[in-house]
Amino acid sequence: MMRIFKKIGSIILMLLIFGCGQKENINQNLEKKMNVVVTTTMLGDLAREIGKDKINVNVLMNIGVSPHSYQPKLSDTQNILGADLIVVNGLYLEGKMEECLKNISKDKLLVIGDEIDKNKLILMESGEYDPHIFLSLNLWKDAANILEKRLSNKDKKNKIYYEKAKNSYIEKLNELDKYIKEQLNKIEPDKKILVTSHRAFNYFAKDYSFETNYVKGISSENEVSISTINKLVNYIKSKKIKTIFLENSTPENILDIIVQASEKNNWEINIGGKLYVGSLGDKKSGADTYIKYYKKNVDTIVKGLI
Repeated sequence: MMRIFKKIGSIILMLLIFGCGQKENINQNLEKKMNVVVTTTMLGDLAREIGKDKINVNVLMNIGVSPHSYQPKLSDTQNILGADLIVVNGLYLEGKMEECLKNISKDKLLVIGDEIDKNKLILMESGEYDPHIFLSLNLWKDAANILEKRLSNKDKKNKIYYEKAKNSYIEKLNELDKYIKEQLNKIEPDKKILVTSHRAFNYFAKDYSFETNYVKGISSENEVSISTINKLVNYIKSKKIKTIFLENSTPENILDIIVQASEKNNWEINIGGKLYVGSLGDKKSGADTYIKYYKKNVDTIVKGLI
């Protein structure tokens, strides 16, 4: 009798173990999420808005890091190899990441800049397109559509989920656009001139009827010559500009040089605050999401130019 009870006990134990194992496997399958690796903090926020709890998002570049100067790490290669999808800005924004990405299959790689209609992009004198597409709300809506389409293709069972999340996000961007226009209307038309650390605000200027000038070229890494400084100082004085703006990933001494050079040229200017360009801010900054980041920039510009 004892042997029978022992056998029954063993069978019950095996069934419990087997059953628990099956349940665990089922739960693991249900909870499995797509691993999405993105380069910039802006793309990280976009991916979280559209993928929400259906994906895991890994951002390669830390807060405050300029994509132009980012140095790829060994861990980046490991993260890329383990990803289901890699999302990059493209248009040479992440110049030094090119080597890490060149052998990635097209099915696994999404280059947002390559998917945008080239007629919407700004072609520069160099023959390259301006990569700062995240500073145009219209292009950012395109980016949202592009990412949603790729997520839906890779994860068809959640297609409707991604579409709803994308549509909701675009509504938020439309509300942001209304806010921007209301705020920028406070600036007199002849004062809508934006002078910044480097050539990043061309799309913003195009969308909201600004004139723009800058210390450095398209990359924040470029050296600044004396002739460039003198040319910009003459421009500032001729346009009677009183305020110029720093960027969060650019050293402050760049604009200090412009301020000093202007003083020698009998023209006083101020630094109107810090604009966020290649990276979102941390939570304390109030610029930790794309929408907050854009609002923060607009508020800083308005305060400096009215």
